[in-house]
Amino acid sequence: MKLKDIIYKVLPILFAAFLLSCTRELEQPTTYRTIHYKAQVGNQAQTRATVDGGNHYVFEETDRLYMASTQDPEQLYGILYLTAGAGTGTALFEGDLYCSEEFELSDDTPVKVTLVNNNDRIHSLENGRISATQYPTDQYAPDFATAVKYYSDFTQVSTFGSHDFSLAQNSSFLIFNIRMSSNEVKAGNNVTAQLSSAGQSLWSSTVSAFQDGKLQFVTAFKGGEVSLQSASLTLSWGNDKSKVFQHIANTQLQANNYYTINRSTLDYKGFRIIAIQNGTTVHFNHTGDGLKYSTDGGDTWTEYNEEADIPLNAGQDLCFKGNKSNYKNLYNGSNNKPIFTTEGTKVYIAGHIMSLIAGDEYSDNTPMPEDAFNGAFSKGTDANNTDIAIDSTNPLILPSTVNARCYKNMFRGCVNLLTPPDLPSETVADACYSGIFRCCPNLTSVKCNLRGATKADLENAVDKWLVRSGTKDMINTSGTFYCPESMVDVWNSLHVANISIGAVPTTWTISPYSD
Repeated sequence: MKLKDIIYKVLPILFAAFLLSCTRELEQPTTYRTIHYKAQVGNQAQTRATVDGGNHYVFEETDRLYMASTQDPEQLYGILYLTAGAGTGTALFEGDLYCSEEFELSDDTPVKVTLVNNNDRIHSLENGRISATQYPTDQYAPDFATAVKYYSDFTQVSTFGSHDFSLAQNSSFLIFNIRMSSNEVKAGNNVTAQLSSAGQSLWSSTVSAFQDGKLQFVTAFKGGEVSLQSASLTLSWGNDKSKVFQHIANTQLQANNYYTINRSTLDYKGFRIIAIQNGTTVHFNHTGDGLKYSTDGGDTWTEYNEEADIPLNAGQDLCFKGNKSNYKNLYNGSNNKPIFTTEGTKVYIAGHIMSLIAGDEYSDNTPMPEDAFNGAFSKGTDANNTDIAIDSTNPLILPSTVNARCYKNMFRGCVNLLTPPDLPSETVADACYSGIFRCCPNLTSVKCNLRGATKADLENAVDKWLVRSGTKDMINTSGTFYCPESMVDVWNSLHVANISIGAVPTTWTISPYSD
């Protein structure tokens, strides 16, 4: 190759290298000035101190406050350390911020602050900067308190001159309480859980049972960004065993909220008492006659031969079954003992009530004894029972049979009864519903399936059944009475203001349904 050709090829490369060298010499590294900064973080309505009614985490020694410009976090950033307020709802933080010499900083400069903890699983601090928030898709926390600590995103956007911040919780949580057979899943055994929404997988992980037959796990989501549409939970365990819970939730998750989902792989559908809060104690006021109870969803049963207090935690079922002929033997009008008491702690009652009469052989057609549930949940003529309520999504089920006085005064004085069980029987018996909903001031509806009954039949069967129900006064305020179309005329003849007889108050609406 000629010298001239070599020069023409090499010269452009040398020239480009020369220009690049000059450019590098002109580039100057960013220089920062240090700004010492103090901040106060208060315990307001949306901090982690109140995400569960104030029962969980406030500020901790290992908390850090990361602060950065919202416009350009490379130009202003730094970490503040907790100096006071650990274990309280207000903490003081102090540390150095680094501000580019070229950055125009004023008291009005927008900044974002983020709380970071050593146990935090969604942030990481590297070279004095915080990483982007990453929510887990295959991890879980064993309980809510741990989930709040690991997966919470506490932030606020404010101004540099504020020095006073109120962090908002930007995480939402799903709390799963799952009951399984203690014979199949032991403490420490693994169960694969997959959460899906609208047929698409949102989250999947392998969860360890914390007790025999019990799973509890919490998943976290960035609040307001997840819609659950016909959400389902699939569990797989053991030798190819699986269970799918359909339609567990249909909601838009919101920041600073938690959603509790209770499900069981067990299929006991008999009478159940469901605790609403931790520390609930149930005292069943009957013994013998084959009465048994279960606290593991019907997996194992214990004889109830001596009256005893049974402790429950929130969401836990207490299942009962037995072979008593009736539960009237403790009813004496003014000082009645109901089937059970909880010492004032409200619980839900659910499931088929005939498991208390026929044990495992109950059905909708189980013969109903006379006085079977006469005064069953009443504490007496003028006494209120605040112990029980019914969740309309998990109702108490009555059979399609009746007998003389079988439901007389059954719910009398149950002030927390909002939506009662349906009355499915098509026939009547002597005073079968007499006083059943008497003195239930929060009652809003009744559904009665009686057919072919005359006005005289009804006046006897439902004598005084809605006296002082829906209100504390003699005249009810509002409500809806559902009946078959064929019975509308008969019930209209009893649609009167005088509800001392078996009647529907005029302030209630009679709504027929198809026979």
